[in-house]
Amino acid sequence: MKDAITFIKHNLKYIIPTLILAMVILICLLNVEIYQTNQKVTTDNFDALNYQDYSGSLTISGESDGFKYEWFYSQSMLTDCQDTDLNLIFTSQYDDAIQSSLSSDYHCAYYFSESLKLNGYPTLTVYVPNVKPLTEFKLYAFDPIEGSFTQLSMAYNLTEDAYSITYAVSDTQCIYIITANEVLETTVTSKQITLDTTVTTFESDSTTLESLELTTTSTSQSTIQTTDTDTQTQVTTSTDNYTISSNENATSERELSDGSQVTQDDYLTDPVPIGKPLPVEPNDITITYDDYYTCYLTIKCDTILDNMDNLTFGKEIYVPSDGIIYNTQEVIFYEGESVYDVLYRETEKNGIQMESSFTPVYNSVYIEGINNLYEFDCGSLSGWVYSVNDWFPNYGCSRYMLAQGDNIVFYYTCSLGQDVGCVVSEVS
Repeated sequence: MKDAITFIKHNLKYIIPTLILAMVILICLLNVEIYQTNQKVTTDNFDALNYQDYSGSLTISGESDGFKYEWFYSQSMLTDCQDTDLNLIFTSQYDDAIQSSLSSDYHCAYYFSESLKLNGYPTLTVYVPNVKPLTEFKLYAFDPIEGSFTQLSMAYNLTEDAYSITYAVSDTQCIYIITANEVLETTVTSKQITLDTTVTTFESDSTTLESLELTTTSTSQSTIQTTDTDTQTQVTTSTDNYTISSNENATSERELSDGSQVTQDDYLTDPVPIGKPLPVEPNDITITYDDYYTCYLTIKCDTILDNMDNLTFGKEIYVPSDGIIYNTQEVIFYEGESVYDVLYRETEKNGIQMESSFTPVYNSVYIEGINNLYEFDCGSLSGWVYSVNDWFPNYGCSRYMLAQGDNIVFYYTCSLGQDVGCVVSEVS
């Protein structure tokens, strides 16, 4: 025993570095294992039986006949683990029916394998190669037995080399058809979002960003112009014995403020301006996956570019050159979901770091950091705020229930909101 103690004393300067090195190696090995667990898999090597105890998000990519596609399971969306075949099968069998009924310049059609098992509530993104300018994308479900085409809701975005069509898969038996028209010289080739913003004001009872995000009021106008038609009116036509209909998804009406609230609610929310959505308590909402809708999401931190001298040392690597962390995208959401649900899913899907915490006094989630940029990283008045349709709600983003077409923007502010369109006025 004495010899062992003597040995340790004499070799302590070697033992400690050895232990530290062993710990570093162990951590690296664990990180490699975690990375392998969360890495993207393909439709060819995906084995659902290996994910029975998996609780994270999962992206499964595939490619068929020159088309790339991705299945995405958000956290907790992988609810079952049956053996499945997630490959898409593209076909030209129904070209005549499509061309005679849908009258589009471009189309592609595909269906699923009979052995497909959804194993939960995934979304599917199909990438149409950008070989020529296309616009007016639409998604249809075709029933060849009934001879019917049903237009579906979908989120459309233009990437560098492809057009992406995203939707939530529910029907696994139909033929899915994507149509588009060629762009004329006078046609806008991409989505345009214009914001006509009036002076925005909000009230705050403290100078912390948490109270800023959760206690704001503002008024403004927003206009969104798109080249495609995501929500169609109900219409049914018949062409060559084929029926064409539109399956319009309209979110349930939100309760709007009538101005009757004159004091704070149970969660310290000041009266909501007339005509703006009232907050919804997360515990009172049940999310359903039968219907899905589309909205827009943007995440930006361009205000930091004018305040780099105040930025915490080392954080500059997380600030994009144009200040855009997540460029405006049309995304899907489910009935009853909140702004936070969309933010969580899209950052998770796109590998963007996001950290939040629940604040009981406000009964809401508070966004602490996105893309490793946190409150106070760029001065004592810096942090994250959000707007919907260019209004800065005076409650947290997990209490804001979404409706079809909402335009969500998360801003990093360096001056308690003033640099993103808010005018601060302190109240006692």
